[in-house]
Amino acid sequence: MEKQNEKLPCDRHNDDINLIKSILIEKYPNSSNIFAIKHSPRQLNELGKKLYQEIEGEKFLNENRDFFFDKISDSHPLTALDVEMTSNYICGQYNGIFPIY
Repeated sequence: MEKQNEKLPCDRHNDDINLIKSILIEKYPNSSNIFAIKHSPRQLNELGKKLYQEIEGEKFLNENRDFFFDKISDSHPLTALDVEMTSNYICGQYNGIFPIY
């Protein structure tokens, strides 16, 4: 995890993110539910929307849309849940490649 945060703009954010990760992992083993409502397709809740805005998620998706959509399309998803599961897998596989991680 440390290498993933090396690309952040400053130590303050790096330390904050590591603290948040530690708390979430310790307190909430299934921490993705903290940021999203359980629906398919998954929808961000208010906390998830705030985080998405703070990390400039829209900008990241716009800049990398073709890459991610191509990877998702390669798996030939049939349902919204397939897209969600594939998206999660792809984000894990390419973790550390993009500056947002």
